[in-house]
Amino acid sequence: MHPALRIVEVVEMACEQVAPDGLPDQPRRRDLSRLAIASTTFLNPALNVLWRHQDTLVNLLRTMPKDIWDITENYIDVDFDDSDDDGPLVDLDIALLRAVTVADWDRFLFYSHRIRSFNADLQDFQEVYETLSLRFPEGHVLPSLRKLDWHSTTVESFHHVGLFLTLGINDLGLDINEIPELSIFSTLAFKCPNLKNVSISTPGVPTMVSVQAISKFVCALRHVESLVVPDLTSAALSHIAQLPALRYLWLMCSDDHIPSIPSVHSPPGFLHFPALAELECKTMDHAPALLGFLKCSLVEFKLFSRSRHMPPTKETTQKLYSALATHCSHSSLQKISVDKGWYSVPINADELDIYSVGGESLRPLFCFRNLVTVSLEHTIGVELDDAVVGNMARAWPLLESLSIPPDPAYRLSLRVTLEGVYAFATHYPHLRLLKIAFDATVVPKIKIDGRQRVCQHSLDQLHVAYSPIDKPRPVAKFLSTIFPHLHTIRTSYRGISNPQLVPSAKGWLKVEEAL
Repeated sequence: MHPALRIVEVVEMACEQVAPDGLPDQPRRRDLSRLAIASTTFLNPALNVLWRHQDTLVNLLRTMPKDIWDITENYIDVDFDDSDDDGPLVDLDIALLRAVTVADWDRFLFYSHRIRSFNADLQDFQEVYETLSLRFPEGHVLPSLRKLDWHSTTVESFHHVGLFLTLGINDLGLDINEIPELSIFSTLAFKCPNLKNVSISTPGVPTMVSVQAISKFVCALRHVESLVVPDLTSAALSHIAQLPALRYLWLMCSDDHIPSIPSVHSPPGFLHFPALAELECKTMDHAPALLGFLKCSLVEFKLFSRSRHMPPTKETTQKLYSALATHCSHSSLQKISVDKGWYSVPINADELDIYSVGGESLRPLFCFRNLVTVSLEHTIGVELDDAVVGNMARAWPLLESLSIPPDPAYRLSLRVTLEGVYAFATHYPHLRLLKIAFDATVVPKIKIDGRQRVCQHSLDQLHVAYSPIDKPRPVAKFLSTIFPHLHTIRTSYRGISNPQLVPSAKGWLKVEEAL
């Protein structure tokens, strides 16, 4: 045996290389199993990798004597459209056949100590949890646990999460579906004092009911680095503003709940959110006030709108972008993403002007010189023209991905031309992905004043939405000249039947073929 294999750390690294993502596929699992069987040197390290993540207790139950549990697998055929999952769903029925003795847990314990990450079953195995509560010989079912995601669907099963709450957990995800489940937060910070990543969802509880319990829990956190919660009280926001390690914050406030943003009266030299780099919000209406409180050096800002009401107006959008420019560091911000979400109320034709975003609304964002990714999806779209596109191109020289798609349902008039697209080639040397609608019916000359056009060698993907086109071959020549590495073109014409749009849909297919 090679001397290096006598070093435990080297053997562990070798096993990690077999399954570097922590979730080995079946061939890799077989390789690790063979290592564990073939050599005592590899036994424990290989088993540690095989067992470190579990999303069910069934594997542990099967290590126990076969006469204890009756485990029945019921296969359910489900047809998912556009799904790569070829296997059927498995519904498990588990029944206890006899009383469990202390000796019956030996093999269970041999493997349970190796589990570092556990994603609790969506199925509720009430009898299993009850048996663990009454008969398990140790204090915690998975004593080495570091990451726990608990998604129990009933109050009866939810309280069994206590079996898995260890002092060593630093990554915790909880779904709260009933008001009684909120009681867990009264002692959670004490049971798990080393939490670094916390994600709490309350799909079954109104935000105004859950906010107090969750906020008291958050006020007891000291080491958190990532926090996802529905909302926080003013006191809790003030508390996390002082945390030295908090890098990621997502407040999932709903439209019908107004968050409590603290008034800003910071002492001289006090820095809010000293490490915060990523912020996600759920509603555009509340984001400006939150940004005003944060006043930090964000690297990434995301807004995922999931409103059931009317979309944000043009005025609301302008307030958001002005707040970003006013309260965020102009040098640190690298990514901006605004997702339009979905809305149950359609916009009438006489209301389009209220919700359509003009290109000038983007001007406050031009101060962020180090942007790398920009994705701005608004309900109707952004009314761009060549002048705005030119200013945009000069403002963001480091951009690698730009997405400002219109909504095909509202059909904005397109004032960006291929000359505007050429501005991207001129000023965006690093741009790899461009998603924008433009008028491609007029093709500019390849040369201007006898000078060869600029070639941009990074762009390889172009999404043209519903851009009109008349002459595919000249357009293909123009695009391939300024973007010589362009090989993929996508459109929003998929499945269209409108005879007025069919020629453009076919035209872009011809452009891609000609590249």
